[in-house]
Amino acid sequence: MKPITLSVVDAAVGFGGVFATTVPFLDPKGAASANVGFTSNIGSVVVDATAGEPIRVEFPDTVHLLQGTTSRIAYQPIISAFDGDAAITATNRGTSLLLGTTNPTGVVTDAGAGTGPFGIFITTTGNKATLLIGGKIGNTAGASTATVLAILDSAQPTGTYSGTFTLNLLYAL
Repeated sequence: MKPITLSVVDAAVGFGGVFATTVPFLDPKGAASANVGFTSNIGSVVVDATAGEPIRVEFPDTVHLLQGTTSRIAYQPIISAFDGDAAITATNRGTSLLLGTTNPTGVVTDAGAGTGPFGIFITTTGNKATLLIGGKIGNTAGASTATVLAILDSAQPTGTYSGTFTLNLLYAL
């Protein structure tokens, strides 16, 4: 098997201006985004690996975005994939499949939620696939688990919040 490589198309996930008392959702599939600003943007990366081999993508279920050193909000990455490295369009976004954690049946399993700690996909027509990265932001306080986000608190300080997370890719043999 050849080494897995990752090429960044647009790594910046952006929710734009959002309002308190909402749960902003940036749908990587493009159909169900809610409570995001006009400048919202999904992130995208292209994976190049041996065709037909399952690839495990490991990523956190929750990331804390910071403003300064004390203000933070929770971000839950949600990832979908489509086969190939074509330019991102409404069509291939809409037909992308959320990463799942069960055995894949195509590019990705269609039973996934797109959330971490991992997902599995297989390229079917070549050696490349495009991962689309969206997610939710909100508070974890009062939520039933750390990955279920509650509405943004109206006392949350306004401003720009940022953070990073790592994608770890390996062959799922």
